[in-house]
Amino acid sequence: MPCFFQYSVSMEVRFMNGDLERLYTDLQFAGKLSPGLVKALRRLVHYIQQAADERDFCSMKSLHDEKLDDAGTHSMRLNDQFRLVLRFVGHAPRKVVLIQSVEDYH
Repeated sequence: MPCFFQYSVSMEVRFMNGDLERLYTDLQFAGKLSPGLVKALRRLVHYIQQAADERDFCSMKSLHDEKLDDAGTHSMRLNDQFRLVLRFVGHAPRKVVLIQSVEDYH
């Protein structure tokens, strides 16, 4: 089944903790992450917000979207070492993405 972007509907993104949200919203905050990793996180969260649902991610193979469990937890590549862990909850058209953590996979 081919993937198509649908720009008329977007996914709601929520953050599991204040530091993750601040990494995305506060351009001066990098926490303990490198500036390049923060930039990648912001770009990926923006992309997630623009998606209609998680099926849109199959068109972007570079994300390496991997399903981690049956509860809807996934991970997506930020760079060669770090991945963004997130969970999809709810049902379309109001599916919510919960950003859970940034994990070192090496």
